[in-house]
Amino acid sequence: MDLSDLVTLLAEEVVITLTDQARFARDRDWFAQQDANGIAAYRGTDFDRLIRLLPAFRRPEPEYVDSEITDEATAG
Repeated sequence: MDLSDLVTLLAEEVVITLTDQARFARDRDWFAQQDANGIAAYRGTDFDRLIRLLPAFRRPEPEYVDSEITDEATAG
């Protein structure tokens, strides 16, 4: 297992956890007993971690060879 696999597994676990937490937080009685700081701490850390990981899943931009760029520029 390489680093990429581990990052993928971490992102999957964070999404699963956030989804479970969102379901749990829908309980109005539980939610009404929480203060804003508690909710922010409860949800914010994992959400922030996920947002920071998402760029790792971007597809790489296609690489252009210099001649392709020149050909496109002169064709138009």
